Amino acid sequence: MVKTIAIVLILTSSTLIGFLLANRYGQRVKELRLIYSALKHFETEIIYGLTPMPEALRNIAKRMESPISNVYYEMSEKFSEHELSTVDIWQTCWRDNRRHLALTKRDYDILMQLGYSIGQTDKENQLKHIGIALSYIQAEEEEARHDQQKHEKMYKYLGFLMGLMVVILMM
Repeated sequence: MVKTIAIVLILTSSTLIGFLLANRYGQRVKELRLIYSALKHFETEIIYGLTPMPEALRNIAKRMESPISNVYYEMSEKFSEHELSTVDIWQTCWRDNRRHLALTKRDYDILMQLGYSIGQTDKENQLKHIGIALSYIQAEEEEARHDQQKHEKMYKYLGFLMGLMVVILMM
């Protein structure tokens, strides 16, 4: 009886670990899509709507899903509370939320580079930098979607098979 319960627990936990690892790939695709959408909204709010930065960030946070909405909400709060530069706020908020996101180093590099131009240059230059970031994020999303198709099933099966291997070794 105890052996059966142990087998079920091992198989269940290893399968769940496999599903959690596989879920990261899908989560990255979703987050990149949200970031792309948020930057499009940002472009509209700042460049075309001439909305002040804290208000624009708050509006974007309301339209986005978590965890991306949390980053934009945090940015809007820091603009209201602190006298930090736009670059510092942008980069600090993305760095602080890194553990909650499934993004890769390349994704963060794109966002960090964009932070150097947000609020620092004229409208045309900001528009150009946002456009470049959008194209990079779109390319990263395509790659993330490819990685998801390639690795998601593997991690699901691998979790189960690793649990099965442990069970076989226990017997």
